[in-house]
Amino acid sequence: MAVLQIHRWAPPCRGTVPRAGHATRGAIGPGTADRLDPAGAGPAGLSSGARPRPARSGRVKTRRSLGPARRAIRPGEAGRAPGRGVPRARRPARPGLSRTGFVACEPPASGRCWLLAPPRYGHGPRRTLSSAAAESQDRKALTREGHVRSILGLFAKSPFGPLAEHTQRVHDTVVLIRPMMEAFLEGDWTRTQEIYERISRLEHDADVIKNDIRDHLPKSLFLPVDRGDVLLFLREQDRVADAAEDLGVLLTMRRTPTPPAMKRVVLDLVDSVIRTSEAWFEAAAELPTLQEASFAGAEVDKMMERIKRVSDLEWEADQRQATASKVLFEHEEEIGAVSVMMWMNILRVLGAVANHAENSADMLRLMMARR
Repeated sequence: MAVLQIHRWAPPCRGTVPRAGHATRGAIGPGTADRLDPAGAGPAGLSSGARPRPARSGRVKTRRSLGPARRAIRPGEAGRAPGRGVPRARRPARPGLSRTGFVACEPPASGRCWLLAPPRYGHGPRRTLSSAAAESQDRKALTREGHVRSILGLFAKSPFGPLAEHTQRVHDTVVLIRPMMEAFLEGDWTRTQEIYERISRLEHDADVIKNDIRDHLPKSLFLPVDRGDVLLFLREQDRVADAAEDLGVLLTMRRTPTPPAMKRVVLDLVDSVIRTSEAWFEAAAELPTLQEASFAGAEVDKMMERIKRVSDLEWEADQRQATASKVLFEHEEEIGAVSVMMWMNILRVLGAVANHAENSADMLRLMMARR
């Protein structure tokens, strides 16, 4: 029976790694005999008294007994044969992406890490980002995109062009009031219904433009006037088209008889309402030009004159509405109470068209007064 003789040699310095097959100072663990030289020359591949070779990488903690070779695999060591040497690498301080690849660690108390994916230096698998690193990059990209969007939002498209387009749609509904009222007074119910449907479609188009303006008028947009004043102007302007549509609903709801004496005064009221709308349209259509002048200068004086004319025409419409109401009550016994009630609502909505046109012009005056 051969006797194994092991020569004790100086322990490796701190931060060094013994050569493959060398024993360290201390007890001999199981499985050592297969790795020792029975001739007594010490560990396989090393003569007695040989000095250990310094490690090429960072500090590695050695085991105090020889046994089944188990220790933390250093970065870059995965996939290499035992005893071939370990490439130079830096051990990361924490799990995640590092210069040596993606590293997974045991609980912090152990301080042991394994290299899962070595870096790609012209060969080997491609380095992949950890989920935390990928999320961080995504957040940075979204932040940059948000900053760019915020800056561009400050100089977004001006709302005054769409406002002028909305003004045109609203005025188109008011212009159709005259032929619709003529058909109603003549008892042509089919034509009255057709014109009402045209007014309803135009009012819907105006609503679409209105909603688009509201959706694209952010608080951060640079405007020469107050943002709230623009929204108030848009609301009053849209109510002009709403009143024209309400008038069509009343005229098509019931075949209401008309006293002969009322036909002339009603048409006079309609003409006065349309003139008020035309004056308002001339003022509101100049909004893009007024914006180019920054709501200052000679353009403001012209706008003030147009607004005053709208107010005067609305007052005339109120006077004609009062005259038509008096004529109606003079013939209430001829048409009955229900017809009188219907005519009162018709006259009221006709007056509302002119009232909202004047209110919209007043919003223009408010925009310029706050400059």
